[in-house]
Amino acid sequence: MSDPEMIVGIQKAVSILVMAKARIGHVIEARVPEALGIDCIDESEVLTPADDAYHIFKHDFETPFVCGARNLGEAVRHIRQINEDIRRVLAATPMELMTIAKVSKGLGEAMRGQSIAQMEDREKMAGRGR
Repeated sequence: MSDPEMIVGIQKAVSILVMAKARIGHVIEARVPEALGIDCIDESEVLTPADDAYHIFKHDFETPFVCGARNLGEAVRHIRQINEDIRRVLAATPMELMTIAKVSKGLGEAMRGQSIAQMEDREKMAGRGR
């Protein structure tokens, strides 16, 4: 985990969004940057070996996580989280809106032909069984 003082220094020095990384499954490593007001968190597979059984349960956080969706259910869950974040913030920059639109359009291709019930079932399989 990065030094919290370094994170605060970076936040003060730049005007762009700041992302912090946390090792997979290390909840406290994600809570510290959240408490510092970081813009988003990346639960990084680069920092530790990937282990699907022990990922952070992201619904307990207010800070958004970087989307690393590997299937349709995870993508739907991320889209819902993005929508909640947009409603909460309501001050998205034009660049953020373009990114959201691009991600949504790409995922829309994967969702064509899927019923709402099928998507909800896949969402449950993707992350609710923790």
